Amino acid sequence: MRVSRLTQEMGKLGSAVVVIPVTAAVLKAPGSSKMPVAVGIDTVLGGSLFDELQAVGFSADGKENHEIVRIAADRGGKRMVFLIVPFARETDVFRTLMAYRRLGEAAYACAKKHKMQRIVIVGNDIELGNRINLAAMVEAVALGSYDFVECLSKKPVPHEIEDLLVFGCDDMRDDAAQEAMVTAEGIKLMRTLSLLPPNRKHPMAYAARVEEALAPYSDCLRVEVIDADALAAMRAGGILGVNSGSGFPACLLKITYVPEGGSDAKPVAFIGKGVIMDTGGYSLKPPAMQPDMKGDCGGGNTVVGAMRAIGELRPPYPITAYVPLVENRVSSTARVPSDVLESLSGQTVEDLNTDAEGRLILMDAITLAQRDGSTTLIDLATLTGACVVALGNTCSGAWSNSDELCGQVLAAAESSGDRMWRMPLLPELDGDLKSGVADLANIGTDRMGGAIHAALFLQRFVVDGTEWIHLDIAGPGCNKIKDRSAFRGGPVGTLVNFALNLSA
Repeated sequence: MRVSRLTQEMGKLGSAVVVIPVTAAVLKAPGSSKMPVAVGIDTVLGGSLFDELQAVGFSADGKENHEIVRIAADRGGKRMVFLIVPFARETDVFRTLMAYRRLGEAAYACAKKHKMQRIVIVGNDIELGNRINLAAMVEAVALGSYDFVECLSKKPVPHEIEDLLVFGCDDMRDDAAQEAMVTAEGIKLMRTLSLLPPNRKHPMAYAARVEEALAPYSDCLRVEVIDADALAAMRAGGILGVNSGSGFPACLLKITYVPEGGSDAKPVAFIGKGVIMDTGGYSLKPPAMQPDMKGDCGGGNTVVGAMRAIGELRPPYPITAYVPLVENRVSSTARVPSDVLESLSGQTVEDLNTDAEGRLILMDAITLAQRDGSTTLIDLATLTGACVVALGNTCSGAWSNSDELCGQVLAAAESSGDRMWRMPLLPELDGDLKSGVADLANIGTDRMGGAIHAALFLQRFVVDGTEWIHLDIAGPGCNKIKDRSAFRGGPVGTLVNFALNLSA
């Protein structure tokens, strides 16, 4: 998809969907002052734009989109479809970006309906000169063609947009549009890995798929698969313990990004939970919950999607990603409640609940990242139902030992339209992780504060001098996973924006 400004006359454009975002203030304005958009568009419609709006019952305060279809004989019968979209101005950044995403989604849906490959967004009355607004709209159009069809016997042909043109916006940021399209490709990869069924993404198969997806960026991304034998030699007891019920070997995916010219800086570590399938182990999940648990690798999928975008956008700072890949199954070899596991750090953990498995693989990955020299860690995981209870399906929780790092990540999330909220690391709850037989337990003494207990558990493996933030993405990372086209997934954009904002 090409994104550019529309520089030719509207009447000479040819077949296209012309999307006109209209605010209530414009529709209520008198006469010729109603809409700067009228220049060029009214000419095509014979000066009847507002009469047409009135005829189709378009309300200033309405929510419904309206189409005006015109066939222009003087252009060889080519069609122009005018999509009139109510557009509300918001004060909240997240809701503003959602409005621009909905605009892009409506534009794509109209183009698909009318089998058109060209979209024109009329930007006179909205703020597409703002790079994050533009990025949200472009990303939504780019994601419109995504659908998970790998498992269908008859695969539909996706409707692709060839040109996305912006009219009436002289200060459009080309770099923002390009970054949005690249981020969208990372989101598509993340979604595919989340929606892929468990029998098609056992740990080593998942790793092979990622190697293939990242192969075009091999000049700056190095993919290493640390297999089960190597993990055993390292004494990564958390990763191997969680996977002990599976007939498929665990592994750890390590993706190293080195900027052009190299760097002496210590790499930032992105660490993503990669539980391919989570039955809950012997602490079994209810049957109704289990199908969604093919997405319990949402943190790892988000990291992989972000690394794909980073490989194309080439930020100036080194980044290393770690994705421990396991299955949490039930068998005669699976761990059982009250087993004690030895972590890579040497600390021992009493496994009181086998469904609190994500933190057990993350603890080893956190230790490995620090051993590799990283002093800035971002871990992401679809970790706790407690976080969803607290913040709902659209907001991730953030826990951090660093105000500066937390501020940077939350700012990156805001500019990408990802909801996040900082949560407390309450020291008085740390004692709830006490174990009678090991250094600590993997759950608290009761259900209250479960998401905080998980964060406090992970903090035990962060050494002094390391900046760390934990993102519990259980809400957005699993929300609507049953719907292959509506599933949005984890905050790929947050990691990409964070990486692009790092100083060399």
